[in-house]
Amino acid sequence: MNLWQMLGFALANLLGAVIVLFGIQAYRDLDTVFDAEDSFISSNYLVLSKPVSVLSTVTSALGAHSGFSEEEIHELEQQPGVTRVGRFQAAQFNVYGSVDIGGTQMTSAMFLESVPDEFLDFQGDMDRTWKATLEGEFIPMVIPQSYLNLYNYGFATSRGMPQMGENLLSRFTLVLTLYGQGEVHHYRARVVALSNRLNTILVPEGFLTEANERMGRKDKSSLPSRLIVATQTSDASSELLNYIEENDYAIEDNADEKLRMQTFVHGILWAVVALGLVVSVLAFFLLLISILLLIEKNREKLSTLHAIGYELSRIAKPYQLMAVALDVFVWFFAALVVMAVYPLFSRFLSGVIPGFEPNSIALIWIVAFLFTLIFSLLHLVVIYRNVWKIRSANAK
Repeated sequence: MNLWQMLGFALANLLGAVIVLFGIQAYRDLDTVFDAEDSFISSNYLVLSKPVSVLSTVTSALGAHSGFSEEEIHELEQQPGVTRVGRFQAAQFNVYGSVDIGGTQMTSAMFLESVPDEFLDFQGDMDRTWKATLEGEFIPMVIPQSYLNLYNYGFATSRGMPQMGENLLSRFTLVLTLYGQGEVHHYRARVVALSNRLNTILVPEGFLTEANERMGRKDKSSLPSRLIVATQTSDASSELLNYIEENDYAIEDNADEKLRMQTFVHGILWAVVALGLVVSVLAFFLLLISILLLIEKNREKLSTLHAIGYELSRIAKPYQLMAVALDVFVWFFAALVVMAVYPLFSRFLSGVIPGFEPNSIALIWIVAFLFTLIFSLLHLVVIYRNVWKIRSANAK
């Protein structure tokens, strides 16, 4: 074969191999970002509600409740990409809270909600910290990080009051007064954690269930008005979004935009990997066709070699060695190129995405080895079969 022809096959295959390896490593790293709890683009949890309209306002005033029925929750659980669905439970009694900050006494009506413990996003000993009883004296709470930011940069600044961090906040004791159905209870409460996932004031689910049974308004439906949905980052995101839009559910915190961004980025990376595979496969077949044409050109010589006693494996060996050598060179060199270039891409992502950390690049060598093995085996088998066909044709 012409040296320049072989070089052309190698360069084309090398280009495709670099694109494939680069795309797969980038997909893995960005998938890690999507799955990170504190990532700005993470959307592993969606909070769904039904939109408030004039009709829902009127029906609510008449005593009806536009929450999620069991049938709707079950249907949502069956959607692609949904792993778990949790129900928000709201306090069905009156709640007042008071706190003393810098000598200023603040009292306000409050609301409390709960979700299953598995949906909470704070670290710590939950068995010890996250529990309360109606007959007890203390209630742990989780509030959104945005509430603390609102106090520090809005309320405290305008009133000339001291700002506070999370550690200081956890030292303040809040007095909660709960009353309903003729019962009144007083508790000390303290913020044990801040949440970046849930935009509400949370208390332990067992406590709120017990309190609702004792003090809750009996004329209200128990249907949950909000749901928290655990999802997995996958191509099913677009199907889930379509289902949510078809049922006119509302998504809080623009999580739908994050899901769309994930789907878009995944789509681009898959397109890049597919492009690299197309280039590599085309180069693979061009090299294979050229070798097969070379075998056909030397048909009589190969028949003569077989006739004088050479084995088929030995006749095919020069062609097989040429193909396998190109396969090994291409994917090995492609892995070296990606290892040299990818750190530049990682540094760029680190500057754009807060908290981004690249995964081990061992995946590059694993994928390169697998493609080398696949392409080499295909070359070995196809070349041997064509040499065997020449022998069979001459035997006839």
